[in-house]
Amino acid sequence: MRRKWVYDKDVGEMVEVTAERISPVDTRTDALWGDRHYDGLQAPDGADISSRKKHREYMKRMGYATADDFKES
Repeated sequence: MRRKWVYDKDVGEMVEVTAERISPVDTRTDALWGDRHYDGLQAPDGADISSRKKHREYMKRMGYATADDFKES
């Protein structure tokens, strides 16, 4: 039988992964899957850009662009 071990930083040691220790993936905490990285975000001038929409509107209003705006370049 194959077993899997992971480092548990709360315990400070390696622990075996068992059915009881497996937790469901919370995609809201992953920056790639959600917008959580926008929470509390402010532009250097103090403007609120705490959502994808606010960030996009701020960039347009200020005449700024992100690197992905130049995918074809």
